[in-house]
This record gives sequence, C-alpha cells and structure tokens, in this order.
Amino acid sequence: TTTPETLFLNSTLPCLPEEIRAQLDPLLASQPNVHLFENFIRFLSGASPAPSSSSALASAWSAKQRQLSEALRASTKRPLEDADNAATSKRQRISEETVRYRLHAVSVTSPVRKKVDITVTDESIVFTNPSTSVVEATVPRSSITRSFILPTRGKTKAHYTVVMLDADVARPAKGKTAAQATSQIIFGMDAQAPANTKVTPVAGQSSTLEKGAATHEYLRAFLDAAGTPVYEPSAQELKSACSASAVPGIEAYRGAKPGTLWFFEQGLLWGESKPCEFWAVGDLLGASDGVRLLSATGRTCSVTLTRRGAEAEDDEGEDLGEETQLGMIDGREQDGILQWVRKHRHLFGKSAEDGVPTGSVTIHQLATDSDDEGDEE
Repeated sequence: TTTPETLFLNSTLPCLPEEIRAQLDPLLASQPNVHLFENFIRFLSGASPAPSSSSALASAWSAKQRQLSEALRASTKRPLEDADNAATSKRQRISEETVRYRLHAVSVTSPVRKKVDITVTDESIVFTNPSTSVVEATVPRSSITRSFILPTRGKTKAHYTVVMLDADVARPAKGKTAAQATSQIIFGMDAQAPANTKVTPVAGQSSTLEKGAATHEYLRAFLDAAGTPVYEPSAQELKSACSASAVPGIEAYRGAKPGTLWFFEQGLLWGESKPCEFWAVGDLLGASDGVRLLSATGRTCSVTLTRRGAEAEDDEGEDLGEETQLGMIDGREQDGILQWVRKHRHLFGKSAEDGVPTGSVTIHQLATDSDDEGDEE
C-alpha cells in the first residue's frame, strides 16, 4: 500500500529494470530499508524528506541537495569542455613553419575588436589572443587586394591606421549589411613604438623594438609579407586646408557617419571605419561625372563620386554609374579637391587596356594630355 512514507519508492519500483528490482526486493523486507530507499529517491529527485524523517536530517537536506547538484553539473560539464578545448586547440593551431610576419599585441577594430597578435602565414592572416594563442579570427591572405597606411586623425601622438581591403566596394547579400559582407582588416599602431613592442619577422625569431623607434618600416614589412599593393596618401596629392599638419585627407560625412576621404595617385579611399570603400581612378565614371563638387553657400560642400559599371542604365543603355555622396565638407577644402580632379580626371573611366599607367603620372604626361584636350576643343 502506498502511503506518504513510501510514495516515491512505490512509484519508482515498477519503472526499474528487472535485474535491479530483483536485487532490491529482499532488502525491502526490512522496514528501516524501506525508509532509507524512500529518502534516497527523494534526495536524488530534489524532493523534501519523508514526513517521519528526523529533524537533523531535515535541517541538512537542502544544503546537501545543492552540493550534489553542483557536483553533478561539474562532473558532466568538464568532459565536454575538455573535448571542446582539445578540438579547438587542434583546429586553431598556427603552424610556425608557415609564419611570414607577426605583429604582437595590436589594437584591432576589424574583423575583431580587441588587442591581438596578427600573423601573416602562407595561407592566411590570423588573429590570436596574445595570452592564450586562441585564434580569434582568420582571413584568407589571397582575399586581400589592397592595403593602406593612413595617418590617424584625432590622436595626440602620431599614430597609423592600417586598412586591408578584400574588395574595393562591399556588395552585401540580401538581408546583410555592407559591414557584414566584407572581411576588411583594420588596426592601429603608434608611429613611435611604446615600451615592449614586439615583432616577429621570421618564425621563432621575435624581437623587441627600442622604445620610441619608428614603426613605419615594420608595418610596411608586415604588409609586404601579406603580398598586396600598399598605398599611402601623400601631401603631393592633397593638403587639407583645415589641418596645420598637411593631412592628405578631408573630413566628410557619408549619410550620418563621419569619416575621412583620403586622396591617392591611384584613387580615393573612404575610411577609416568599416566598411571602407575605394574608388580607383579608372573606376570613376568619366572626366565630367566621376567626381562632382557642389557648394550652395561656400561654407560647406559635398562631393559625389560615381563608380562606373553599375547596373543602372538609361533608356539608351548608357552607364549611369553608382553614386556615393559625401557631405558636410568644410568649404575651404574645395580648391584641394578640384586640383586633385584636374590632375587625374584624364584617367577617370579608363581601364588598364585603355592605357592607364600603373606607375606615377609624370608632368610630361599631364602636359601632353592637356594639349590633346585643347586640340579636341
């Protein structure tokens, strides 16, 4: 007969395998054993003790149940964690033989936002935790097409921002943002090395830079190891009229997002936060429409960049391009922008097959192009 004193035991017995039930039956002939097994089942089930239990047992009951719960949780979790850690370390180990260059303890904003070691290997650019060597992110080395070393604006000390692009423009799939559609790499480094700055130019041979040493050559070496073209803005292309330090970039807004438009011989870069975008001179729509400057008051102006080859076409099938507007630019920057356009517009819309030079454009070439334009008029 089931009573409150045997409720859990009698409910459990019919559910037991026959072998266990056969072993228990002789033990249950003793009433003390019945009481013992009833409380044992109650204890494991998380229930309260049987009504006839002693006060000493009742007072210790809850604390012991919590202790059991924690012990069981720890014992079942640990093997899973050990297996996961073993699999992770095996899966995410860097083969030191493939290391081409490593920068240590670098502040990165993309593809992760933390301080990591960045390693160029034969196949990838790998971001690892400096303390645990756990891999935080990996970008295929072959996917990177261009790299830039930029002077960081708004810093009290000289600082570089490095941008590595996997595409000139991010083309997000449906349901994704432009930032999610790209594997851009963005990180920063002081222009003068702080204490304990380390680099590893060769696998297994790390070295500590002297405090205050220039870091530019090490950034160049890192990017050269990555195997991509490296671009640096030059004051010969543009000097910001709003900066005393001849910054080769202008502050602008893309929608509500502030950033910098950087000027190069090879094109224009919008950055330095993800997603960055690059307009090569040959990708701008044409001499008249590739870059347009508009100012209503003279105090501010906007720049419209039109990328050729977009899907938009008019009724006659003419390429209308893909426009990007950058606004809220200080009006004092207009002259510098116009000078850059005049210098490079003969290359707008031309591909390598059209004879776009891959090296620097000489004064002689510019003069020749100017004469040709005059003859056409």
